[in-house]
Amino acid sequence: MWTKLATVTALTCLPAVTLAQAPATFKATMQNIHDPQARCNAVKVLVPDGWKVNGGIQWRFDRASIAYLSMCVYEPDGDRQVEFLPLLSFQWHPDWESLYRRGTVHTGMEMQPPVSDVRAFAQDHIVPRFRNFARIVSVQELPGVARTVAERESVTTGLKSSALAGRVRLEYSIKDKRYEEDVYFTIVVIQHPLDPKSVIWGTRQCYRVCASKGQLDASKTMLESIALSPRLELEWYNIYSQIAQQWFRNELYKIQQEEEMTRVIASMNKTISDQSRKMWRDWSDSRSAATDRFVDAIKGIERYESPYLNQPIEMPAGYRSAWVDAQGRYLLSDQVSYDPNGQVPGTWRQLKRSDR
Repeated sequence: MWTKLATVTALTCLPAVTLAQAPATFKATMQNIHDPQARCNAVKVLVPDGWKVNGGIQWRFDRASIAYLSMCVYEPDGDRQVEFLPLLSFQWHPDWESLYRRGTVHTGMEMQPPVSDVRAFAQDHIVPRFRNFARIVSVQELPGVARTVAERESVTTGLKSSALAGRVRLEYSIKDKRYEEDVYFTIVVIQHPLDPKSVIWGTRQCYRVCASKGQLDASKTMLESIALSPRLELEWYNIYSQIAQQWFRNELYKIQQEEEMTRVIASMNKTISDQSRKMWRDWSDSRSAATDRFVDAIKGIERYESPYLNQPIEMPAGYRSAWVDAQGRYLLSDQVSYDPNGQVPGTWRQLKRSDR
């Protein structure tokens, strides 16, 4: 029953493609992110021209989130960055507290009671686990995102689900330099159908956008566009879903050695089944629906229809023309008449704003 509940976002990196000089204000590439263990591209992510990517997919079979994102897209000569944080998986039943101490891991999930609100999750989990040197400045609930995520989760799993979503503003200093960042996350809580007191819960999305103090708000739309850009590849998801099914049958729980993980991943059937294809579509649809609500809440972001993607792509708002080529390179310009064809190598197609 819990097989459907495995979650993943996990990627590694390739060098960015630098665009030729052009009178475009924003230049970025939808970059293929390769997973060397799965031996295929895992995802596409938007990388601004001149920026770098660090990190990759982390596979681990001792947790329910068997593959998770640990990746940062950053400005080499500046302080701006987007980091995708590892997903967290928990379970709880009040009658189990005498058997398992809080914080212990049982069947791949940490024993922790669900939180009541966004601030509690930030105080209890985000800050101590990822940013223990930061202080919380403000908290914003995102109820529209939470409703959409809960609805999609209930449809996908067939189980009663609730959700929280929010943004937490943090501040901290490193070597006498002050920084600020926003951490966005969505949390899903799923009740066991036979015992409502038994729940599994955790993050479905968790990322942070960062800049030096006083600069974050001016850069947020670009940083959010990067954060909302990942598109999971069907080939990789097919491999992942097979491994997740084996894990939930307890066939892989004890595997820890990297070479053994590599062997297991390489042995997966590369043929894409109808079930894997449907699960990938469901994941993509759920992500797209949640992204719609994030865009509504964040503001300053526009969605475009891309001829090379099966979903709209998020870009910073305020530009008058947008273009893409077959390599996944994007050019946004303040000039309504701007046309990169003949000026920048490649064949460019103009993007239309999405109504979705």
